[in-house]
Amino acid sequence: MYVLEHNNQLINYRVIKSNRKSVAIIVYPTKEVIVRAPNQISSDKIKNIVRSKGDWIIKKRNEMPEIVIPKKRDYTEGDKILYRGKEYTIKVINTVGISQSTILLKEKEIIIVKKTKEKKKIQELLLEWYKGEAKSLVKERIEFYMPQIKKPIGDIRIKSQKKRWGSCSSKGNLNFNWKIVMMPDEMFDYIIVHELCHLKHLNHSKLFWESVEKILPDYKIREKWIKENTLQLDFKGGIL
Repeated sequence: MYVLEHNNQLINYRVIKSNRKSVAIIVYPTKEVIVRAPNQISSDKIKNIVRSKGDWIIKKRNEMPEIVIPKKRDYTEGDKILYRGKEYTIKVINTVGISQSTILLKEKEIIIVKKTKEKKKIQELLLEWYKGEAKSLVKERIEFYMPQIKKPIGDIRIKSQKKRWGSCSSKGNLNFNWKIVMMPDEMFDYIIVHELCHLKHLNHSKLFWESVEKILPDYKIREKWIKENTLQLDFKGGIL
């Protein structure tokens, strides 16, 4: 963590280096400042860039509403979780008459049918279920939008990531954070379309955003919702 003073205010920021070619500064809803920079750039040069953007960083930080950190879930009977934008109450049924534990959705409940000698915790069972659901839905929505992209696609992977909802490599491989399955379908689709458009433009240029807008004219509304609700889309079971 680095810190500098700008107009009598402290700016704390974290640096993440990679093979990228340019420096990007991101202010998250939590007011955390992340600087993504090329591997070869020095810390002093990064500090100068951050200082030059000091007014903008402070302005963005002040625009962020005070966020109440969600209470850590216990993932026990009666706890509530999100799936596709809807809230479900956990119900656990222990039984000896099944070969493996399973998870079912019924109205406003998520029912975990757990075999009596199951060694996995409820959190682990839910995590496996979330990832499976994310994988199925990601593939389904990619197939839906691909006719509008008309570009070859590589591997599709579901991952656990702290800071990214998705990514696209130069080889056309797509990675998605399994947590996007907690989002309402409209926001889920925005993440899919965003990464698919990177198959055409591996940047965030004007042409890239025009591609996104052509498919989702209201993409800015969807993007805004995601930024404002990031902390709600979490899984605090302590096993990620």
